[in-house]
Amino acid sequence: MKKSVIVFSAILLFSCSQSKSSKPNMENLGNDSITQVENNRIAVLNELRNELLLTYGTIDGWSRVDMGPCGEFAYAFYEEWNSRFKDSVNIVFMMKPDGSDCNHVLVRLPDKNLFDAGLGVMDESALKLVFIESRIEDMVHFDYDLLEKWSYGLHRKYYNCPNYSDSLSRSILKRHFDKLAMQNNGR
Repeated sequence: MKKSVIVFSAILLFSCSQSKSSKPNMENLGNDSITQVENNRIAVLNELRNELLLTYGTIDGWSRVDMGPCGEFAYAFYEEWNSRFKDSVNIVFMMKPDGSDCNHVLVRLPDKNLFDAGLGVMDESALKLVFIESRIEDMVHFDYDLLEKWSYGLHRKYYNCPNYSDSLSRSILKRHFDKLAMQNNGR
């Protein structure tokens, strides 16, 4: 119960706070436009997180997607996002300090924040509070074999998320990304 309260509190904290961002490809926009684009992005991505939590559920306060299919989901997010938006995302691994194992797979957004299927949009410092004994390793150049390795097999049966469906996840992603594209004119 205590763990559930802590995780739920973390979700609220991450989804309600505005993450710092570096504004890589939005320099020509006014500050108000940049803020609106970022706020829209955070809101839509946290709506995505909420739908994933409702669709796949939780175990002891942790998102089921984060307990197995995180690599497959990150790959779907990566492909669906990069097929729609000019500012691309990349995959991130939460590695044990010695690099021997991967604890989790998630996505780095264009503004350098991170997206986690269970926690939503957050910055690195917030992620490090959840994954205390991990280091962040960005996959700057996509490598399917490395993703397969650190996901411990993509497209497999996930015992902690038995109803995970790549096609359903992609459908959810497409709907939210289409909404984001319409709100922000593709930025």
